[in-house]
Amino acid sequence: EYTEEGVYRPRLNVTNACGADVMTSTDSILVMGHAKADFAADTVAGSAPLQVQFTDKSLNDPFEWEWNFGDETGSALQNPSHEYTQPGLYGVSLTSLNSCGPDALSRKDYIRVFGFDLNLVDTTDEKLVKCFTFDVDTLWGQFDRDINLRGVKFDLPSRGKITFAFDDSTITVNRSTRMCATLSKDVSRGIYHGVIIGTASGGSPIDSLPFEFEAITDPLISVSADTIRFDSTQIGSTTVIPLTVTNVSSLSDQLILKVNNVVLSGSSVFSITPTSFTVPPDSSSRDINVSFTPLDTAEYSADMMIYSDDPAYPEYAVHIQGLGIPERLPPYVVSTTPDTSSNDILITTNNIDIKLSEQIDNSLLASDAVSVWSLSSNSNIAGEISYISETSILRFIPQSVLLPFDTVTVTVSGNISDLAMNSLDGNRDGIGEGSPEDDFEYYFVTGPGVYPGDTDNNGVVNEVDVLPLGIYWMTTGSTRSNGTAWMLQSVHAWEDIGATYADCNGDGVVNDEDVFAIGINWGESHGSSAPVFTYDDNDLKKHAGAFEAIYFALGDDPDNEFARSVRNLIKKYIEVEVSPGQFSLSQNYPNPFNPTTYIQYNLPTDCHVTLTIHNILGQTVATLLDEFQTAGFKRVLWSGISDNGETLPSGIYFYKLRAGWFSQVKKMIMLR
Repeated sequence: EYTEEGVYRPRLNVTNACGADVMTSTDSILVMGHAKADFAADTVAGSAPLQVQFTDKSLNDPFEWEWNFGDETGSALQNPSHEYTQPGLYGVSLTSLNSCGPDALSRKDYIRVFGFDLNLVDTTDEKLVKCFTFDVDTLWGQFDRDINLRGVKFDLPSRGKITFAFDDSTITVNRSTRMCATLSKDVSRGIYHGVIIGTASGGSPIDSLPFEFEAITDPLISVSADTIRFDSTQIGSTTVIPLTVTNVSSLSDQLILKVNNVVLSGSSVFSITPTSFTVPPDSSSRDINVSFTPLDTAEYSADMMIYSDDPAYPEYAVHIQGLGIPERLPPYVVSTTPDTSSNDILITTNNIDIKLSEQIDNSLLASDAVSVWSLSSNSNIAGEISYISETSILRFIPQSVLLPFDTVTVTVSGNISDLAMNSLDGNRDGIGEGSPEDDFEYYFVTGPGVYPGDTDNNGVVNEVDVLPLGIYWMTTGSTRSNGTAWMLQSVHAWEDIGATYADCNGDGVVNDEDVFAIGINWGESHGSSAPVFTYDDNDLKKHAGAFEAIYFALGDDPDNEFARSVRNLIKKYIEVEVSPGQFSLSQNYPNPFNPTTYIQYNLPTDCHVTLTIHNILGQTVATLLDEFQTAGFKRVLWSGISDNGETLPSGIYFYKLRAGWFSQVKKMIMLR
């Protein structure tokens, strides 16, 4: 047994009684050892991306190789080629194996990949121009590729514009350049953030440089007083003081001031008009009329907030004070239920209440003391009148439910009188002059009436009623108490009135459960009434992701007439790419979104599923799923939050589904 490698020549010594003899073999015995690892590369330094050809130079006839390229990748080829995409120093190792055993060779920092680094050098901060000077340093060696530059805004102003411009949009290393952010004169005051992104020609490597700046903009708004004081106003009478709002910008700037809303908080004895308006430039002005009508001898106070598109002061506060003094007044209307000029009143509201300032003489209450008019029917609404003396409420009780979307006008006769025979002061001029001069009149508007399942409100429940579900998919709003019961049901209108009717089961959300609610009332009909909703092809195609969810939720049972009719209708408008027996990843819905969206996918078999979110650099920012799931159509909600709990900014993101052997990536846009 030879235990050491080498070349051996055998020799034989023979001895007998007559003597000895020696014979040396002319042949040699070669004893090999384990493999001797060695390697070389055609290049060991260069700019990213760097392509390197490695050559095995191991001894003793190895037949197996294991390479580690130092960037968490490797190869089992004898002479592999590898591309380094990121700058850095990379150690390379090779393990060679022959029949006698392995040998390994490692070379630290063997490959040097050159890159670049963006560094902020200087900033200049003028009122409307913010400039950032930066240079490009080399990393690990002289990077020799062009670098393309672009700027990305993370924050968008509510008013005005911010534009980015580079002195050089393409540069090389060891040079400096400048990016300037130019602000319009009306840009909203605040701190803005962005990032300069440098991308080498060819697409990699990439480096980024974050920056921020503050916009300090001149105000447009000026008001005539920060405090309004009403002195000695008689109870029941009204005093008006104008507050002048001025646009102080110059005519050359052409900056219009838009007051979006004026809101009062505090005592209800104050009122304001108008609550929205625009003011041209060059010191133009508009008045807000502030009214004070005290109800008692007391001090009153309130705060008025002016909301505008002023870039410096979008919220402007004015304090209001008032003193009420006594006076003998005739009765008047204090409040109404429903409120004056209110909207979206439930059609099942039983009573119409008019609260008076004092008790009235019930014995003289005429049958026409309160009349109620329906604009939809163009007639009076039948009902009964009663009076509740303890609370001084005059009540009208309709005989039936009110009509949907009806303007209801309530008239209180000026002839009603208090116990001292003072007639109603309906117009609040301090004098009771009887009817019709002092009739008190107000209106309110009723809300919708829903027949569950008739989503287009055309009077019949059929397959077409599935279409609004896709348009309003996952929309939320007020709930109903009677579920899918086939009857006219009252509900508060949703933000989009069509979505109110799409909530077939009344649970406050439009989803796949509403599809089956349509099936419950399939074929039911009623006398249709406005509004009737219609949708064109573009409306439907914009919501393809929602219709895919409905399609898969129905399943593929050929014996289910309801499901088959709905699926066939969906395929008339939407191209369903796969069947329930295939893997699929649907477009997220809604898209664009802020800040939540649903991601839907179909699993034809049980399998392990991962669902991840990636930014434009390909980095994983959120892992939504990493688990084993059973077959079926699935839906996952993402709220724009990273794995670290951070609220992610607006931008383009990608979501990737891996399910068994299936993998697919789709793009989505978040707009905050």
